[in-house]
Amino acid sequence: MQTPYQTPQTTQPSLGSARLSTKQILFSIQGRIPRSTWWLYTILASVAFMAVIIVLTIVAAGSLPDSANAATAQSDAEASSGIVGLIMLLLYIPYTWITICLNAKRMHDCDNSGWMQLIPVYSFIVIGFFAGTTGPNRFGENPLSQK
Repeated sequence: MQTPYQTPQTTQPSLGSARLSTKQILFSIQGRIPRSTWWLYTILASVAFMAVIIVLTIVAAGSLPDSANAATAQSDAEASSGIVGLIMLLLYIPYTWITICLNAKRMHDCDNSGWMQLIPVYSFIVIGFFAGTTGPNRFGENPLSQK
């Protein structure tokens, strides 16, 4: 027999009860990640993005023909830079989404809404340097207690 003084049991799964996969860390807004995970994935994503941009720039610069006709060389350069610019723009979209997801999960770890990342100085200090809340919070279990 249950007493009315018994703690209610939940049937909903906790958002942070299982360790997050790399796919969840990079592309999902839900859950929590500790500072070390945020720093690691932020640096890796930034380095990968910069490396692709550098390679694209080198390829674009190397593909310019050495033409004796200045008008042809200029039009080829404009076409090449336009294509590289479009590719960079298309790559920037997933990079921005990854950054938003990482920052939101880090804000969740500090028991803040993911929207708080829109406050520049506050969000950088909280995301990069504040410890997360100990124990579970409204966004899930403490990710450090799952190691």
